[in-house]
Amino acid sequence: MRLIRLLKREIAQENQRWVDEGIISKAQSRKICALYGVDPDAMAQHSLGYTILVVLGYLFIGLSLFSIISANWETLSREVRTIGLFSLTTLTHVVALYQYNQGKVKAATGLFFLGSIFYGGSIMLIAQIFHIGEHYPDGIYWWALGILPFAILLKSFILMAFSFFLAVIWFFTETSMGFHPASFPLFLLATGYLLARGTSSYILMICFGVMSGVWIEYEYAWWLGERFAFNIGVDLVFVIGGYFILLHGLGKWLLHQSKAHFQDFGTLLNVWSIRFLVFILLIYSYESTWRGMLHEPWISPTAGIILPILFSVLSLALILRYERPSYGFLAVIVGLIVSIGLTRVELLHALHLQVLTNILLLGVGIGLIIKGIQRNVTHYFYLGIFSIMMMGLLRYFDLIGDYLGTSILFILCACVLLLSARFWKKHQDKRVQQKGKA
Repeated sequence: MRLIRLLKREIAQENQRWVDEGIISKAQSRKICALYGVDPDAMAQHSLGYTILVVLGYLFIGLSLFSIISANWETLSREVRTIGLFSLTTLTHVVALYQYNQGKVKAATGLFFLGSIFYGGSIMLIAQIFHIGEHYPDGIYWWALGILPFAILLKSFILMAFSFFLAVIWFFTETSMGFHPASFPLFLLATGYLLARGTSSYILMICFGVMSGVWIEYEYAWWLGERFAFNIGVDLVFVIGGYFILLHGLGKWLLHQSKAHFQDFGTLLNVWSIRFLVFILLIYSYESTWRGMLHEPWISPTAGIILPILFSVLSLALILRYERPSYGFLAVIVGLIVSIGLTRVELLHALHLQVLTNILLLGVGIGLIIKGIQRNVTHYFYLGIFSIMMMGLLRYFDLIGDYLGTSILFILCACVLLLSARFWKKHQDKRVQQKGKA
């Protein structure tokens, strides 16, 4: 994804150079950029490195001022401390609003970030002044909530990421202390809104997807009565598996939207959902993992079965709006449902599920290799090769049944790789012939 962003920046820079040299007009430049989903004004925007340096600069300004305040803290009266903190926070935000009204958005963003640091520090110091310490996570919550309106107003990745980071800290602090973070979806909705409105931040998108899954996991546990705990048994594995299937379907749906940043997010979700699938299959390619699953209790068999199936159906509905689901994707859904059913069979041996998982992993690897060759997408091809090679390596250290079974598996992997190489060569030769005819 970093490469995609760099390529888009290169396209914007080249187009600007062609316009400056009179090779193309500004209107033609915008049309070329539109073909690749590139902002034609990206050349005028500062780089991420510049933004990080500015933010860190303001961070150290804030730390410097708080150091000076701390040095003279004990000599000041309670009233002076409180008024000083309020004045410092208010003045910074007023100047930031003035800069924003003048059209200096980047300067305003930096000042709002500095004001956010002063705001959070003021909350903590005022709590110390008046000995307010009954439930300290509330301070983190109000800090995160206070940044949120400015993040949405400026559509700022930095402010939104800061607010979301604080909200995540508050979430885990609340849950660790035995409290239910009921308003956490507010931060998820705000982040989702900002991403939908055009904030093309892959980091924020990944964090949003991960924390949405964590929130679903926690709410599921709380609803089942396992309040304030994340360890809820076998159910969770299948619910999270269904959630990532839903993310894959959402990624496919985003790929067919007209907005360029939606398409980028769709690519991101597809890539990471497939990587997650391979990672999970590698973990469950061990007999010991399945043995633990078979002995773990089901907190709610009904919910643990219905939710992943519901997620899978929603994912299929999103995909079917624009394209036909791949056989590999359908195999994953079938494998998930079959695994749910098999873990409910008490007499089943973990070895059977291990063999099933390895067959599914092999099928996913083959499917990725074929898809990579047919669409000329190296990521899918190498991920498929990685899946098969890792499966072979893991089986070398964890023999399935006996040496004969392992030998057969290695031969099968070798056949898949050699056939893939032949298929690749044949496909490339056909492309060369087609280009020659053209």
